[in-house]
Amino acid sequence: MKTPYDLDGLPKELVALADTIRTFLATLPVDDEVRANTPNRFVKALYDCLEGYRQDVTDHLKLFPDDDVDHGNGEVVIVNVPFYSLCEHHLLPFFGTMTVAYVPSDHVLGLSKLNRIVHTFARRLQLQERLTEQVVTTLLSPPVNARGALAVSRARHMCVEMRGVRQVTTTTVVHYGGCLRPDTEWWKSVAPLVERETKSIPPLDV
Repeated sequence: MKTPYDLDGLPKELVALADTIRTFLATLPVDDEVRANTPNRFVKALYDCLEGYRQDVTDHLKLFPDDDVDHGNGEVVIVNVPFYSLCEHHLLPFFGTMTVAYVPSDHVLGLSKLNRIVHTFARRLQLQERLTEQVVTTLLSPPVNARGALAVSRARHMCVEMRGVRQVTTTTVVHYGGCLRPDTEWWKSVAPLVERETKSIPPLDV
């Protein structure tokens, strides 16, 4: 009889991983339900956490004409997009928020698409620095071709808090390109945002 813990349809490598975890759990004083079902629960959760590998970020780049860009009007900003990812070094979670800003060329993205860009890259084995850079690079590249882009991420890393130094810290990463650079006029409009995100950061909620 099929159960919620069946691995039907998952790659054979994940089925093999479940067997390895089952062998490992046999060395620990855990109850029978854990030995029987936790390996499958784990690999199904891992498969879900890494769904970004099964997504193409360009599928989320739906564009709309921007009638205001010729008048020099504004950057698009979305603040505190939550994300959850896995550190590629230890397979432990890191999580936080990302603020994204970009200056459109002749089209704009639907606001929800910025969230989807962040989520697609986050749900892979990641580094916070690369995740932040990938969001900016996507906005600067076709088909968006933004004139400038900026991303500020802040995150807590369980590989720091659960092991190693075991301290609660927040890491902030800033990446930018195009006309959203510190040596441009556009930067003046986003500088307060960067200042707030990098220097006046409250602790992330536990």
